Amino acid sequence: MADGELRRSVELSAFFADLALLMRLPRKMTGKDGGAAGDAGSEPAPGRAGRSRHTAAWVSLALVAIMVLYLVFKPVETTLPAALEGVWRTNAAAYADRSLEITPTSLSFRASDSTAAGTRHRITRVRRSALPDGTLFHVEYLQDGSQLEFSFVWRGSEIQFANQKDLIWTRRGPADSGGSRGRPGT
Repeated sequence: MADGELRRSVELSAFFADLALLMRLPRKMTGKDGGAAGDAGSEPAPGRAGRSRHTAAWVSLALVAIMVLYLVFKPVETTLPAALEGVWRTNAAAYADRSLEITPTSLSFRASDSTAAGTRHRITRVRRSALPDGTLFHVEYLQDGSQLEFSFVWRGSEIQFANQKDLIWTRRGPADSGGSRGRPGT
């Protein structure tokens, strides 16, 4: 824009007509049938609408491809936080001799303290969700070749199993990370 052009008055319709010519925009459609009122030259240039459709199709295809790649190659969380590590027990009389041992990469359910009866299960996937009063964990693990899931809510100093809402488990000691008790799960 040259100096002084802003000083001269221009009608608004003339300004927009010049702008449309400069940007090569199609004229406004004003007829009832969608065509221009008496102007056959108002249609877009041949091939231009086809190019924009092709561009939109390629962009859509690229977005779908990116989403598929994300879903296929999304990293899977396979460890629990170190803050959960330890041996957890409950005060419920029915479970007095039972314990749950958690390490970042394994779970071990023990049915008795007097024996080494317990199976260490390798964790294959961890999913977590924030709750108002804690964190819900869904832990997938292998047992005898089968994929199983164990869910619990962690509230810092206690764990509550998803299937035993009336029992509270608390940490009573460090995890036996050497794996000397129990046999590894398969």
